[in-house]
Amino acid sequence: AGSAILPTETELSRKAISAGKLPEDFPPGSRRESELLKAWLKETLGWSPNFEIVRDSDTEASGIVVRYVSPQLEYIVFNFTDENLHHNQNELALIYRSVVREIVQQDVRSVVRDLPDNALIFVTSDHGFAPMPSSIIGVPSSVVVDDHDIKYRSARTVKKLAPPDAEKSVDFDVRVMGIPMTSPSVRNTPINYVIFPRAGYLFKRPRGPHDPDKYSHGGLSLAECLVPMAVFGPRRAEKQLLSLESVRQIGSASEGETLELEITIQASQMMAGKGHPLPD
Repeated sequence: AGSAILPTETELSRKAISAGKLPEDFPPGSRRESELLKAWLKETLGWSPNFEIVRDSDTEASGIVVRYVSPQLEYIVFNFTDENLHHNQNELALIYRSVVREIVQQDVRSVVRDLPDNALIFVTSDHGFAPMPSSIIGVPSSVVVDDHDIKYRSARTVKKLAPPDAEKSVDFDVRVMGIPMTSPSVRNTPINYVIFPRAGYLFKRPRGPHDPDKYSHGGLSLAECLVPMAVFGPRRAEKQLLSLESVRQIGSASEGETLELEITIQASQMMAGKGHPLPD
């Protein structure tokens, strides 16, 4: 597993995967994933792929939302649950059956089937989700540049929270987090901390509606902080365990009578009991 960038927001974490570096080190200029990926490939591998941008849209609720294609590399982002879990009050098991399983069976399988046998595949995620807690910590306007810098699972602030709320939260010095040290709401205005509510708590702005989703990301749960990573090498040539040698009808076929077939099956290796192959 890998460690997610905190707070686990798409603008930071997924783009950091494309850029191959922390958000504070993104190259100046474009922040599109395709441009960040091109810059990293040029800097690290000396590649200058001419990507065909098949899809580049985060407005889709599920399926492939990003796909860049080149002869050397394909970059694909599947949206499994992010948009589906926001504003969704259903149970996770139902969401999985109705959304995630279908994406795996349809979109993911269609991509995997078309990959060449010698493809090297890297799989990872940008963040997870966790159920939203119920206990509330009010974040005053006096500690932030703008109230919109307060989200349910994190807040970018200029000061730490005062007791007793300080004990219900965890604060990080923004200088060591590798993310922009400015307010996301007020351009070029510095901040000093990113604060997260401890387990069982969530933040509330001093003004505006308080209507949290049932599930959210951006906090400190293990489901959000630890992201899966896997590398798959070239596929081995498939070898069928059993092959159908012949099918022969025995006797003549008559209506209403049982039809008997003789089927010859050839094993590709000697078989032991319970379906296990014999040792060499």
